[in-house]
Amino acid sequence: MFRLKNFCATLFALFIVIQANAQTKVLSGLSETDLKFSGVMRDSNNDVDGYYYLSEVGKLKKGKREYLIRFLDKNLNEVASKTYIDHKGVTLLKGVFNKKQITLMIYDPKLQKMKLIGYDRKGKELSPMMFEFKKNDFVLYQKMAAKGAVMNLYPVDNEGVLVQYSRVY
Repeated sequence: MFRLKNFCATLFALFIVIQANAQTKVLSGLSETDLKFSGVMRDSNNDVDGYYYLSEVGKLKKGKREYLIRFLDKNLNEVASKTYIDHKGVTLLKGVFNKKQITLMIYDPKLQKMKLIGYDRKGKELSPMMFEFKKNDFVLYQKMAAKGAVMNLYPVDNEGVLVQYSRVY
């Protein structure tokens, strides 16, 4: 019984220490349904260097949607924010960070193209890249995703990203 008391007291003390050192940040104007994805930015030593998240801000006129990307430092202070506007038909598939930039993978059914849009740590937009991705390719992607196999976007440290997907011929 004595050991159980010591164990419980130690566990309680550990819980208090962990809670005392935890960081919290209240992000205004954001609900759970708005958040599309979030992630951690790491430096060259693989230590946490900051955070990023993308949320849908709202609907605009003429079928447009506005998204907001926020960049936080490791102390949860906002470093930058960037808006991205596109039509309502686009689908955000993935987002990754490669220690240098955040890359978003977006499917655009109107153009039948996949967009790769990048932002550096300070929110500066980098040159976008587009490649053909027809509707039947997207249907295959959806079927693969339903079975657990998805299109992948891999970060390549400080270089860019690697896109892996299957294509219908």
